[in-house]
Amino acid sequence: METNILEIINSLGIVGGAETFSVSLSLELAKNSNFIAVILYKKNNKTLLKRLSDFLGYKIFVLNKKHHFDIKVVWEVRQIIIRNKITVIHTENNALLTAYFSTRFLKKKPKIFHTIHNPAGFENEGFISRFFYRHIFKRKIAIPIGISPIISEGVKDFYGISYCPCINNGVDIERFFLGPKLANRSIDCITIARMVPQKNYPFVLSVFEECHKIDPKMVFHIFGDGPLKDQITLTIIQKNMSYVFLDGLTDRPEERLRDSKVFFLGSSYEGNPMSVLEALSCGCIPVLTNVGGIPDIIKNGKNGFLFSLSSANLIARKILEICHNPLNFEEMSTFNSSFVVKYSFYSTATKYFDLFDK
Repeated sequence: METNILEIINSLGIVGGAETFSVSLSLELAKNSNFIAVILYKKNNKTLLKRLSDFLGYKIFVLNKKHHFDIKVVWEVRQIIIRNKITVIHTENNALLTAYFSTRFLKKKPKIFHTIHNPAGFENEGFISRFFYRHIFKRKIAIPIGISPIISEGVKDFYGISYCPCINNGVDIERFFLGPKLANRSIDCITIARMVPQKNYPFVLSVFEECHKIDPKMVFHIFGDGPLKDQITLTIIQKNMSYVFLDGLTDRPEERLRDSKVFFLGSSYEGNPMSVLEALSCGCIPVLTNVGGIPDIIKNGKNGFLFSLSSANLIARKILEICHNPLNFEEMSTFNSSFVVKYSFYSTATKYFDLFDK
């Protein structure tokens, strides 16, 4: 039977790992299948939407979902499924419920697969959505996919199910490739992350403070946006942290990463962050908190450095060590770029195709 795939994307309004993942995965899946994408919300990031629409053309539908359950959008998705004889639906974030209700009572139901990016307790926090997720997964109406082993195991425990395959995040190695030698890079330390509680920005700023105490010449660049932006900005002003630059969103993260020595995240929890894979691919040295699925990618001392959330001073000293002695980490930088090839989106898409065909 011919594989007709529908990707249901909740929104591209936020530039984050899950949103970038959905676009990159769509582009790979579309190369080898009859593929259609639906975006539920009308307001979307122009760069991500253009990447998708340039490749898919008329095979992309942008709907106008309200912020609550929207029966009109469910009906529109249902008609797309019927007209295009969809056999496989892939969702992530909050799009699963739309897929579920859109396929109710269809004679020929498509297979539904749902990628989970965060620990199960953080994936959906509402009682009603958790109720439906548990029903959907227990009845095998949809197959959950974890982006790291720890996510998959957590999903099985949380929802009381026995099957949750793991397919790691991918990286676009044609965009994210090895930059110049570390000593020739102009940015010492970079953080690229949404400004949300998960990314633990108070801790990130405390690490930068520790670095500044030891070496007042150090500067730090943060790329990102989100609901905590004003709060983070106020903290920087109040503490007179003139050495921390908030550079906003960037449409070219690969260029920033290729010009950076250290990539730093201080997250309180993670799945399998795409930004880490992208930093590795560009030859950055990752300095990260040892949480979630990060240790599935980073082996401490081999391709990066892992620390506990109580180690601000130790993290600061490691960042300074790398920036002051870049030649000592050149071999790691080169290794990182080659190591990440196995995480290419081509490889990721192949694993999804294999799962869809089971």
